Amino acid sequence: MIALQGVAVSTEYLLNNKAEYASGDYLTIEAKHLVSEVRLPLFGPIQAAIKNLEQDQFDLTVISDKQAEQNFTHEIAGFQKFVNAIFKPFIVSYHEAHKDEIERKFPSGRHTWPDAWQMSWAVRNAASHNGTVFDSPKRQPVSWQGITHLPSDDLSSPLLEKINGGDLLILLFEMEETRTGIVLSV
Repeated sequence: MIALQGVAVSTEYLLNNKAEYASGDYLTIEAKHLVSEVRLPLFGPIQAAIKNLEQDQFDLTVISDKQAEQNFTHEIAGFQKFVNAIFKPFIVSYHEAHKDEIERKFPSGRHTWPDAWQMSWAVRNAASHNGTVFDSPKRQPVSWQGITHLPSDDLSSPLLEKINGGDLLILLFEMEETRTGIVLSV
């Protein structure tokens, strides 16, 4: 959250020579595949860190509209690539930190894991292996929220080109919900 607030503040300052935010202001990350928005607070994370405090919670909002046409015409490709890259380590780290727990809950193998965890496995592999998800063309595909990735897709339709940072945030929320059984109120 601190990194995202920092990027937003510096971008706003470069564009407008000022960056002033108040409680309730947010940054919107658009999900590419899920046609949703994740709104993240622009005021709080850095302010808490400056006071040597850790926030024990913060409010996020997910707005989902599967029927809406998504418009990315305002994107700056390099900036979007940077923002998307911020979220990959979160998925990799969370997946690795809790993978043993998921394996104990679903001992019959990855294909029995909840969809969000199967997709996190795929994202973890793609992020860690230069875009490659599968080590064999005989592996079972992964599916999550209407997206399916097959072994043959690694070359023709790379997974990390189908999704972006917004999708990864929503994936992370779903991973946490399925792992803990606690529905997050976002």
